[in-house]
Amino acid sequence: MIPKNFTGNILYPLNQLKKHLPDIYTTQAQKYIGREVLMQCKVPLLNCLWNDVLHCSPLYPSKIRDALLDAGFKWNARPWFAINPVNSGFGAENAVIFLNTPPEDPTAFGNFDFPVTEFIPFSLGRLEKLAEMEVPSATLEYLRFAKNNGERPVLFNYVPHVFYRGAIDVSDVEVVSL
Repeated sequence: MIPKNFTGNILYPLNQLKKHLPDIYTTQAQKYIGREVLMQCKVPLLNCLWNDVLHCSPLYPSKIRDALLDAGFKWNARPWFAINPVNSGFGAENAVIFLNTPPEDPTAFGNFDFPVTEFIPFSLGRLEKLAEMEVPSATLEYLRFAKNNGERPVLFNYVPHVFYRGAIDVSDVEVVSL
């Protein structure tokens, strides 16, 4: 999702925003209120922190939109970057797939001690398989729980992610509005 206050042509990880655009960093860091511990989590295979990477979803945003609507949330149309991993230079040396498997104990949301097995090397083949998947059932259950309890949902909870270590020039990236 393109941040509301996005400026320029470079998409930076949060920790790089702190250096390049400190005011925007402050705004974007607010999404971690109550989950500050995540900002110190290490990303295995890339040897960096959670906020040293860009977080990308292999799922098309319309799948997330439909899941939110089905759970009873409203959807505000927003523009999204459709990042091509080949054009942006994604590879096993600078990207990993975070499986984001739900914990066996459903009350463990907020436990951000992810096992190393949740992170696998990036490959286009793995990405293509993930892009075909539907929104995980655990995500759907979580969204219904959040709605029933009046909580603001974490949009990609239990959805696999692609973590990319680096900044991306989005000058020629396709923008999708949903």
